[in-house]
Amino acid sequence: MTAELIHGLEQEWAVDLIDLLQRRTMVGLDADFGLSAAGAACAALTRLSMWDHQR
Repeated sequence: MTAELIHGLEQEWAVDLIDLLQRRTMVGLDADFGLSAAGAACAALTRLSMWDHQR
């Protein structure tokens, strides 16, 4: 999933977490539209210094 997140930010210009999870990755096709992955996605992007706590 981390590779999809990076691609969504760098190549597809996702503007926020909802855009990233629901429109730019496959987790958006899950029954909960990717919301269960939000915490893990934020943690991964923060760890890679691509996201800050405020965003």
